[in-house]
Amino acid sequence: FAEGIANYENGAWQYLNENESYPENLIHLALSVDPQGNLWDTKVFFGTKMYNGTQWQRIWNGPIGFEIGITGKDGAVWFGYLNTLSKYYPATGQTEVVLLDPTNLFEGNMVGLEAGPNGTFYAANQLGRLFWYDGNGQFKFKGGNAWNTYVRMAASQTNSLFYQGWDVFSCLIEYNAVTNYTNTIVQYHNTNPAIPFSEQYHFDLDRRDRLWMITDKGIVYWKNGAWKTFYEPGPIVDFPEGMVAGVNGLWLYSNKKKKLQYFDGRDTASW
Repeated sequence: FAEGIANYENGAWQYLNENESYPENLIHLALSVDPQGNLWDTKVFFGTKMYNGTQWQRIWNGPIGFEIGITGKDGAVWFGYLNTLSKYYPATGQTEVVLLDPTNLFEGNMVGLEAGPNGTFYAANQLGRLFWYDGNGQFKFKGGNAWNTYVRMAASQTNSLFYQGWDVFSCLIEYNAVTNYTNTIVQYHNTNPAIPFSEQYHFDLDRRDRLWMITDKGIVYWKNGAWKTFYEPGPIVDFPEGMVAGVNGLWLYSNKKKKLQYFDGRDTASW
């Protein structure tokens, strides 16, 4: 926003000024808060900055991007650039680059990072490959769907990753790197009558490990193989471009009507 980065708390909006001017309609690649409470902000061609509650610190200049700041056990922050995962140490300002695929420098760009428990995380590249970091220096590799732009990801507190590519042939899949368990939850263009929708657009996990989805039939969640469906009175949530699940409820943003909605996620649901 022109006023700065917006934060909604206790029924009111507050704005954090970035003390820099940027071109209009500049794209934010990522905006996230790490476990230490630092705010990480990455913009196209303007690099990455960190706000520690008092002042901004520029971490990188240039077109560096990451999906989310993944904080490791040692206090470092991981982020992706091209086909690498980089590890930044705030205490020293040093950066360690981990090159995962040297044969595909400009084809295997990182397109997703998702934090798990105890310093673990999943990373995905545009060739459909998944990497799991165990929190102790080791990576595990898995081949995946053949997406070429972006992948939606959400990780549970039991090391399960739920992921789906943006292409029309991608299924919604659960994968656990610890147990090697893989399960297809929803086939693309679903026709299974046991699943209460045909198309789903966005998903996220809440802290109770309920997998929430925006679908053509309303808002649903999935847990342990069971589905529950909710409906908004009137048109279906205007096909929101963004969804974030909290402890219980959901925040949904629709660019169509510039509308931000909160859904409490209870069985006696309200908006």
